[in-house]
Amino acid sequence: MRGAQMVFKSRAAGAGIEGRVYPHLFRHSCATHLLERGAGIADIRTLLGHKRLSTTARYTHVNMAYLRVQIAHHPRV
Repeated sequence: MRGAQMVFKSRAAGAGIEGRVYPHLFRHSCATHLLERGAGIADIRTLLGHKRLSTTARYTHVNMAYLRVQIAHHPRV
């Protein structure tokens, strides 16, 4: 097991988090939270080092209810 993965697993167990926890999951979660809090997807793409925006879009797991609220409040809708 790699060092970072061991740290994640240890911290998750200490926090009472069950299930698989690994560094890549943290990367996905950060991208999703950034997007939900207003960061532009192009900026997130740069942070993650992706070449394609479509790759970044797959990384972000946005809640559909959240998207509906955002669309409803968009100035051009």
